[in-house]
Amino acid sequence: MKIAVVGAGAIGGILAVRLAKSGQEVTAIDQGAQLAAIRSKGLTLIHPDGTEEAEYGLHAVGTCAEAGPQDMVFLSVKAYQVEALAPIAPRGRPAQGGRSNPEPDAPRAPVAPVRSEARSRS
Repeated sequence: MKIAVVGAGAIGGILAVRLAKSGQEVTAIDQGAQLAAIRSKGLTLIHPDGTEEAEYGLHAVGTCAEAGPQDMVFLSVKAYQVEALAPIAPRGRPAQGGRSNPEPDAPRAPVAPVRSEARSRS
């Protein structure tokens, strides 16, 4: 399955690495320094116990158009960035925080202390 992750930061990075590790064909879509880092160093998840889970084979591009047709797309960007993506993002059923329209002051689920980082291979 071809899967794109738009925004390969903390949440998108976790999705991209885990999906790639499960055998999916993953494309990370990002910009600037993060895009350059993914292209040159891949993504590495650093778990709370210090273990690392690296993925160096991600296809990384700067736009949805460069990614081409996908079977599934995850938008993992900040809420204020979604509107700017609307004209270029693929059409589908949006959800954020597990709901269609989250309220700004709605309670949030706790987030596990796992982070993603673009890191060099050692």
